Amino acid sequence: MKRIFLLTFVPFIFHAALSAQITQEQADTIVLQRMTKETRPWCMIYGQDTVQPSGTTIKTAKNETLEFGYPYWLYYVGYIEDTDEHTYFVIRESDGNLLVINTKNDTCPNNLETWRLLSDASECDCTSKLFRYLSGNKQFLYSRLIGDCLLVGFDNQVLDGDIKDYINQTGLFDTVNNNIFDVGTGFKLVLVNTVVPKTCFQLSEIISLLYESPIVVFASFTFETSGTWNTLSYTTDFIVSNDNNLSDLQAIAIETNTYIKSYNSYHYILSVDKNSNGDALQMANYFYETGKFSYAEPDFLMTNR
Repeated sequence: MKRIFLLTFVPFIFHAALSAQITQEQADTIVLQRMTKETRPWCMIYGQDTVQPSGTTIKTAKNETLEFGYPYWLYYVGYIEDTDEHTYFVIRESDGNLLVINTKNDTCPNNLETWRLLSDASECDCTSKLFRYLSGNKQFLYSRLIGDCLLVGFDNQVLDGDIKDYINQTGLFDTVNNNIFDVGTGFKLVLVNTVVPKTCFQLSEIISLLYESPIVVFASFTFETSGTWNTLSYTTDFIVSNDNNLSDLQAIAIETNTYIKSYNSYHYILSVDKNSNGDALQMANYFYETGKFSYAEPDFLMTNR
């Protein structure tokens, strides 16, 4: 284990004006200034709300464990193109010196919902948006994203042979196991597999290409799950609590180009299409974030690859 006591990696001109103890606001400024020099397209910057105590550790991309002999502000940076390595920024509390540490994927924090989102890039990857609200708390799904798989829904009137021909013609997928199925959704469903894993950003681009076809009704991300079914995904439906505010629901549905399909005393079922403001996951999150509903989430579908 390497123990780090005193490192001067990235000095800043304004350090002389900083106080003896670097505040969170000052640490944020150091990180944001550093990111203006970044050449790689980055997605998001998260920061810890509290100073990390002396003696805490971070594992590097070379599998070395660094133990810090001083308190520091910790930041996590996600990049669009790099799926294997991630970056931490360490700001020493005493003087604001910056240390940049590249880490392997398995050290990516799994609890980003407890971190503070400092900034999103305008070209931000969709990774930071892969979450659901469960009992009012954000549950991030990005660490479970299956990078070589999408669930694609086709119009139920399209012949199976035409679906397979279309998938082959896109040149985007390894079509060895394209089994077409319907589990009561009203669509013909296919789990398509890319030849190599893609980033969330790349999968989003593939979805956009699929949406150009009139026979494709939707396409969505897939996530690893455990138990009998190993794949979690969603179609076009999402469920919103019935909190006796139908007028609000109707107004937000019009705003987002979503549609009310049915309702009962417990919840409403709404649906998206290719003209909606987002897919079922995004729209469920949006409805919940309005603060008008006690819950909203996609009608998740569990399958096997």
